[in-house]
Parts: sequence; structure tokens; C-alpha cells
Amino acid sequence: MAVPSHYDRLAYITAVASLNPTDFDGGLYLQRSPRAESREYFRTGSRDMIFHQYDLNHGVDVIDGSRYSAVFWITDTIHSCQADVAPWYRAPAEAGSADAQDALGRLYLSNAEGVPRDQERGMRWVQAAAEQGHSPAEHTMGIACQYGDAAGGAEAAASWFARAAAAGIASSQYEIGVAYVNGDGVKMDRRQGIEWLWLAMQQGHAQAKADLRALADAGVFEWTDGQSDGEAEGGAAVRAEQRNKDEV
Repeated sequence: MAVPSHYDRLAYITAVASLNPTDFDGGLYLQRSPRAESREYFRTGSRDMIFHQYDLNHGVDVIDGSRYSAVFWITDTIHSCQADVAPWYRAPAEAGSADAQDALGRLYLSNAEGVPRDQERGMRWVQAAAEQGHSPAEHTMGIACQYGDAAGGAEAAASWFARAAAAGIASSQYEIGVAYVNGDGVKMDRRQGIEWLWLAMQQGHAQAKADLRALADAGVFEWTDGQSDGEAEGGAAVRAEQRNKDEV
């Protein structure tokens, strides 16, 4: 069982108690950066409870066994709970916190937690976070440019994806990889595209793996027999002979 890294945006505080802490490997983790390799697992006993705030990037990955837990989502006031709102982002966002700006922007974009949908205001907050180098917001800007919700088209999308990919956002590594493979917003460079797709796959991005298999089957590059999904050699993302650069 796996729950990707995320934020509990609806809760001011989250409380988690493991009901069977000795029956599984892995479990709840803290992710300090966009890269999966930065994950740190929490070790808890039968009488332990973990409390974390809304701005903690975390997830669940049960490597072996089964995990059962009790989770309590706690708001800051009775009014927040009854009205289903999350007011704790606005003050830090206005004070310049990129994390809060991104979170508030996403609330406006998703019409969630008591914030009415407002595309323009949402994108303004997300862009403010992205311009501070907040990599999840950079990815959101890339998606917005792809779909015409922000200016710049494919070139701007590729630029945002490249920034977020360099920070370790697996979805951006996938998007910039596809852009290089197809020449969308960047000059076609299939070797570089394959390298980005490989990096995304190493972080568990299933579509990146599927696309790499399709490219290998099409003869674009050679996936060496016996080469593991996570293998890299000499600092390169792929040990491959690139073929047919200009046609699939």
C-alpha cells in the first residue's frame, strides 16, 4: 500500500496512531524534499502518536505486511471545523511564505476547504510561489501553461517543468522528458528526454516507465537485457545506444 507524498491541507494538526506497529515494514514517512530519496520513516510503538502540522510533506509506503492506523484531523477552531474552511494559509501567504502561497493558490484552483474557486486569484498565488523557486508551484505553472491557464504556451511550460525537474519533482521530470522526446517547447533531444524519463521512473513514476518501454520497443534506444529499472551507469540516466533521433 502506498500513499504519495502530500499535505493535509484541511487539518491544522493531524494526529496519527499506528494500531499494529510491529506488523509491517515502512509506513508513514516525512519527505524533506521533492526527491523520493529524502524520505524518512517514523518509528512508533503501540503507545505512540504522531502529531504534525498542515505544512508537513508526508506519505505512506508499506513495503511489507499490513498497516492499520487511527487518524484524527484537527482544525484551529470550532468555526473552521463546522464551516469546513482552512484559514491558516492566508496570513503566511501574505507575509511571503512560498509554501503557504502555493497551498492557498491550490485551494482557489480546486474550490476546496471553504475557498470559492477563483482561477485568476489561484494562479496569481501559485505564480508568486513559483517565482520564489517553490518546485511544486513550478510544476503547477507548467501544467497551467500547457492547458492555456497561464501565458507562454509549450515553451513556458517546458521552462517551468525544467526548473521543477531539476529540484526533483518526478512529474516534472516526466513532463520535460516527454517534451524533449517530442520537441514540445524545446529543441528535440531524445537522449536528454530519455534521461529525464529514466529519472522519473527511478522515483516510481509509472507512466515514465511505460513510455520508456514503448520507446525501447520502437527502437529509439536500447534497453539492455538484465538492466534494472533503477540502474544508472557513469552518472548517465540510461545505458543505451540512442537510435532514430528524428523518427519513431
